[in-house]
Amino acid sequence: MSSTPFPLFSLPYVPLKQVFDNLGPHGIINFSLCSQKSRNMATSYRGPSKSIKIEIHFGRDDCILYRINFKKHWLLSVSEIKKEDQGLDTVRIGNFEKRIPVEMDENGYLKTYWEDRMVGMSILGDYIRQVFNRDIHQLLLGEEHKENDHRRAVGWLMASQNEQVKHLCCNFEPRADKDLDNILETCNYTERLQLLVKPSENYRPTKIPNLNVSQISIYPSFWIHLDHLLTMNARTIVLTDSKLSNEDINIFLKHWMNGGCFELKSFVIFMHSSMDPINYQVVMNGIQFINRNRELKRSYVNHENRPYTVRGGVDIQRSIDGVTATVLDRSLELNRFHLVVWPDFAGNSHLP
Repeated sequence: MSSTPFPLFSLPYVPLKQVFDNLGPHGIINFSLCSQKSRNMATSYRGPSKSIKIEIHFGRDDCILYRINFKKHWLLSVSEIKKEDQGLDTVRIGNFEKRIPVEMDENGYLKTYWEDRMVGMSILGDYIRQVFNRDIHQLLLGEEHKENDHRRAVGWLMASQNEQVKHLCCNFEPRADKDLDNILETCNYTERLQLLVKPSENYRPTKIPNLNVSQISIYPSFWIHLDHLLTMNARTIVLTDSKLSNEDINIFLKHWMNGGCFELKSFVIFMHSSMDPINYQVVMNGIQFINRNRELKRSYVNHENRPYTVRGGVDIQRSIDGVTATVLDRSLELNRFHLVVWPDFAGNSHLP
């Protein structure tokens, strides 16, 4: 029995949009690579198949991913071409002069092969941005394959999309402190900074990084000093292996009570093993507070919409507007300081 090709290009707008609505991100990108006409159709489409956050990862896994509701999916990967890849099917990607070998991974994403990985990542990154009509949301820098990969990655992204990215994540072993300095000074991140990088023991950035973003996560954070802390204006802050002192935390609390770090909702510090445990007499010195009975239970919803129970604790107030924050009772965990600000991320009040 012979089959008749489906006349997709001949469909009116409404049924064609319904087809695209059901393709999903993988279908959109695969369809766009079929021809120039299909690319134009995929680019002009607006709908749920494009409602994604795009992430680009440079490092051990050179790939482009997307997120939907906190769940991550691979979209494309990049590898250096080898002899055994020469016989694969090829496609033309964007305006790149050569056809690129590709194959479908068993998990449903497209694997691409290039003579230069970094060229491949930049070409695909630009192509994804064009087809999906949106900027790249997150840049992740993993372990470098070759020296200067990070410089090339940040330089390309800053030059290609309005000189900014919303989320910067670094997870690598730096060859030298200047490598981290260069990234923090060159990359303009606007919403989230996530550093899983261990610089040298005496590291201090040449310039204070941009800490006026919504989320800050630094592991380890032994190089974060009080002057860095007082420039933060994030909603969530998580610092591990911190060398901040009890006196530093006391100064920060007074800073918040006087209107500093105004956007703060949650602040967690895990102390470095070399530091003294949290001493709440020092931390709360000179601060007016209400000591809550541990029998008082309050539900707090965090930035990931996950609830947990706040038992007792110490309530303090911001002088300019009466906003309440609670220093959680960590009497059995004196290497950890935890502050939450009400209302929480779900709008729940501090009142029982």
